[in-house]
Amino acid sequence: MERLSSILLDDEITTNVPMVNAGSTLGSGPLWRWLKRLDPFYERPSLVRQNSPIRRFLYPYVVVAGVCCVYFVYAANSATNPQHSDNEPAPSINLDSVKRTEPAVSEASSSAKLHMHPTSYIEPAKKSFFTLIRDIGVEGGAKDQFAVNVNTDVAIKTILLWNTFFNERDYIPPFEKICPGYPCRVTMNRTEQADAIIVHLRDINATDVPKRQSRDEVFVLLNAEAPPHAPPLPESFNNLFNWTITYRQDADIPLTKNVISKYEFMPIKKDFHVNKTKLATWFVSHCQTSSERETLVAELAKYGVHTDIVGDCGTIKCDRSSPCYDQFSKDHLFYLSFENSICNDYITEKLFNILEHSEMVPIVLGGADYSRFAPPGSYINVNKFSSIKQLANYIQHVSNDPVLYNSYHRWRSYYQLQDPLHFACRLCAKLHTNYRRRMYQDFNTYWHSNTCHGSWRKAYDLR
Repeated sequence: MERLSSILLDDEITTNVPMVNAGSTLGSGPLWRWLKRLDPFYERPSLVRQNSPIRRFLYPYVVVAGVCCVYFVYAANSATNPQHSDNEPAPSINLDSVKRTEPAVSEASSSAKLHMHPTSYIEPAKKSFFTLIRDIGVEGGAKDQFAVNVNTDVAIKTILLWNTFFNERDYIPPFEKICPGYPCRVTMNRTEQADAIIVHLRDINATDVPKRQSRDEVFVLLNAEAPPHAPPLPESFNNLFNWTITYRQDADIPLTKNVISKYEFMPIKKDFHVNKTKLATWFVSHCQTSSERETLVAELAKYGVHTDIVGDCGTIKCDRSSPCYDQFSKDHLFYLSFENSICNDYITEKLFNILEHSEMVPIVLGGADYSRFAPPGSYINVNKFSSIKQLANYIQHVSNDPVLYNSYHRWRSYYQLQDPLHFACRLCAKLHTNYRRRMYQDFNTYWHSNTCHGSWRKAYDLR
């Protein structure tokens, strides 16, 4: 509005101009030329004289109408998206206007006994081959350790699947489907010369050890399970593996469950609280776990947080693919996303399925730094509370406050969840670089030492 006022002043437009003369200051300036185009009688003297009373009457109203239009457009845009413009990146969600009583403890400085990383995993879901190897070069650090081979004519790398993945033989689809243009291929033929050999830990055979045929071969250990559910690596496999593909963030190729992408602000005005009559639900099939999550659910019930337990551990039966699953999302405010193991970086797809395919707010329990993987302001973290009673009271408080509850869905206006780039694509890119090739002399020590924290009572300072 200030800019518009300055334009009006510069062109000396006022509503009490007695007459329009070609030689006056009123007939100059960009705004005046624009207004003249709106005049149906301009340059049509056969209809109306140049200085007729109609012209003197018309222009003030045109000016006022133009000012009003600009003002209302500006006001509407400000009301819809305050402090945000198309030229600005999507901001981190600021919930200062919503009075949350959740403890003001950041995940990076939590009182829990878990190691946290105060970063967020936000990036585009799909990357071209050369973009990815450029990013790998940035990860590699020193140039003497890493050099990216950016050639327009690159040789096709062969990836051998040594064993199955939970009894599935061809668990990596063709590269034409998962990342077109990436110069790699997959084979299960052990007689072929391979650039990388992938061995899955859960399906490993202690007597079936691949032999190194070339010093350029890369042996890769694949494991998606937490240590309590993964068998130890047989000693016959020590001093074999160069790279790891696991859920841990220090893996050579981390298994990422999702990617958070920022997009242009799209306001969502839906009320996610209305018509929900039940508090929490939990789909679970493993009833006795190392995290003892089942005992935490029982403790919360003592303070009024009753949970509808669905699956083998509860009285309610419902297939995730059936219509009743969608109904649970419509009826319940919260979902208990409790991991079966509390281990560093361990997080399963349950959380992301709830965020992407339901309208419930997840309550998370686990060893991962959730701020690294989930949109800000999208979940309630058990790790932020000092007692079960405090956690239960906060859940009840959010359930009774529609404005506060809807604040946990504001992220939907700024972020979206996308499937990540397949780990095989990242492996392909690394094979086309000089990424360091270490040797895991004792994988079991690396994998099992100080990475898991037992039950929630031991992992959290929760009383």
